Amino acid sequence: MAVERSIQFYLLHREHASGEDLRYEHTTVYQQGGEVNLFSEEFADRLTQLWKQNRADVYYREAVASAEQVDAMLSLADAVHRYILEYASLQHECICSQ
Repeated sequence: MAVERSIQFYLLHREHASGEDLRYEHTTVYQQGGEVNLFSEEFADRLTQLWKQNRADVYYREAVASAEQVDAMLSLADAVHRYILEYASLQHECICSQ
């Protein structure tokens, strides 16, 4: 979810989407990020596959995430968040440290 929220922030801030546009399937956010060149479409596809392979199982409690998976996802979310803030020169908009 944190990765999605960072991408949604960028799409909204740059007016590539409206709030209503972001009420769709999780993976659409990744594809839209690729379409607006926030990152490569290959990376968007990798995020989509990651979500399909892991997120749904853990969310619906069909599987339990390992500590390593949790750490990896936290690192990915942090890296994506920092990348978007730097890419868009929006560090001043971030409220994470407050």
